[in-house]
Amino acid sequence: MKLNLSNIDRTFWGLFITLIVVAIIALFSASSTLVYMQHTALGPIGQQIFFIVLGLIAAFFIQFIPTYWVRFGGYILLIVSTLLVYSTMIPGNPLVVTINGAARWVRIAGITFQPSELAKLSLIIVVADQLARIRTEDDKRKYFYRTLIISAVVMLPIMASNLSTAVLIGLIVFCLWILARIPWKYTLSVVGIAILVLGLGYAIVEFGFVRPHREMHGPFKRATTWVARIDRHFVDEGASKYQLTDENIQEVYASVAIARGGTTPVGVLPGNSKERDYLPLAFADYIFAIIVEESGIIGAGFLIFLYLAIVISIAGMSE
Repeated sequence: MKLNLSNIDRTFWGLFITLIVVAIIALFSASSTLVYMQHTALGPIGQQIFFIVLGLIAAFFIQFIPTYWVRFGGYILLIVSTLLVYSTMIPGNPLVVTINGAARWVRIAGITFQPSELAKLSLIIVVADQLARIRTEDDKRKYFYRTLIISAVVMLPIMASNLSTAVLIGLIVFCLWILARIPWKYTLSVVGIAILVLGLGYAIVEFGFVRPHREMHGPFKRATTWVARIDRHFVDEGASKYQLTDENIQEVYASVAIARGGTTPVGVLPGNSKERDYLPLAFADYIFAIIVEESGIIGAGFLIFLYLAIVISIAGMSE
């Protein structure tokens, strides 16, 4: 592997490192719960910084790997990660770790990770590689169905435990189809079928389990949680919507954090968050709410700008 430093995109790396610095600052503010649980400030924060630095080093050297090795590695990683994702559905699997009520984690050699994240990355590489092979109109139909089948196989177990991740993967694959100029009759038919399946699934869970107050078992047991979240947006719960429950606690405290941050353009300033001590997973899924609370619309806008600038920079490198 030859390291040609003259080809490094300095704009991309400047934006990337800025985003990492912002992430570390936000982590310091949002990890009070972890610090309290582990009785140390260096443990959880130091661990995250270690992984960030490790990822930064890996990203630096990966950019020098020839494209064909990335493509080949994508297929290997997709097979391994997909098998691991399916293994999370096996009852009693010793590799599976349940965190925050979700059995979507795997622990191997002392390292705990979500195989769905690896599957998401490798699936994008594989789908992009397949679509890049299109040369004729007949190829479009061939590779559309091929990538559809591959995506469906990978997304099915992910959807069972993490619907939002599955939807995100589906949107990315859809965008890749558009970029590959797959005919609309194919792409829109998939969208229509997906909407029909999700609508049917919603009706089954709503009328078969949620309303009769029946508990759902099996790989899709979290479906009742998804449906309950949708119901809260469309059903007038009256005064009960102001009562904290296990189902709405994260949504309520996240809304409070965002509301506090909206009192001024710069929020309550870093280190002054109150909701980080009450908001579950403030250091993970809901860290953006803490960022808004502490830095207001200016901080939130700057973070969104960083992400968009990185995407535009990557698009420029691919031209």
